[in-house]
Amino acid sequence: MPRKRTCAGCRKRDILVVMADDPDFRKRYRHDYAADLIARRPAAPKPQPEVVNEVTPPAPAPPPAAQAPVAPPQQTETAAPPISVPDYYKLAKPRKPKLPGRSKKKKAALFVLTPLLLVAIGVSAAYLSLGIKPGPAKPQYPATITRQVKTALYYPVNLPDGYSVSNDFKVNKQNSFYYTIKGPNGSSFYITSQPFPAGASYQSFEAQVDNQTQYKANIGNLIVGDLNNNLIGSILTSKGVWILISSQDKNSQSQINDIAASFAESR
Repeated sequence: MPRKRTCAGCRKRDILVVMADDPDFRKRYRHDYAADLIARRPAAPKPQPEVVNEVTPPAPAPPPAAQAPVAPPQQTETAAPPISVPDYYKLAKPRKPKLPGRSKKKKAALFVLTPLLLVAIGVSAAYLSLGIKPGPAKPQYPATITRQVKTALYYPVNLPDGYSVSNDFKVNKQNSFYYTIKGPNGSSFYITSQPFPAGASYQSFEAQVDNQTQYKANIGNLIVGDLNNNLIGSILTSKGVWILISSQDKNSQSQINDIAASFAESR
């Protein structure tokens, strides 16, 4: 059976009639809107644990912007760096600690050396003011002569120009030796040094020399004359050393005199 249509006003009228006849109608068909509100209310948030001294971390820095690549600088030759301070102290020698008595020793040395230095300066000034020149060092005979000959030695220290002592020294017997002096124009003079024979007379020897001439030399009296076809010069020193100068040239008397005048005691 088809349902009978009713209009909206008829339905509202019917409802009002029913509500008038049934007093509990409102209670049975009342909508509880409060429950809907409670149901729709959002749930209370759960209590969160309290955070003490919470520090908010800083925000990360933005990434650096991309830059265009820079060409490396050109390398140039530079000078070597100087020695650093540590290397300098490694190279430097450690200083010796000063001893407590060193300064006193230096003062004592200066106290002693100062007067000696002043004396030396004064002597040098006196020599210069008086025109006195120190003499040359005395030449010495070689060790082969000084070791074997124990008598006094006399050396020709001031030979004239053109004369020279040959290195042909030779010991022929005890305390007796000979050598040669070269003169100008290739002339040769033979020198003999020996002790005067014991028990002999020098005056007897002088009597054998012909055409003799006597001169005064630094080391004694010089006799020059002819003996056995040779020109000979003879000196007997105060220490008993007999020096003979001989030459085959009989016209070399002045040369023998010059050689004899050059002798000086060397030991």
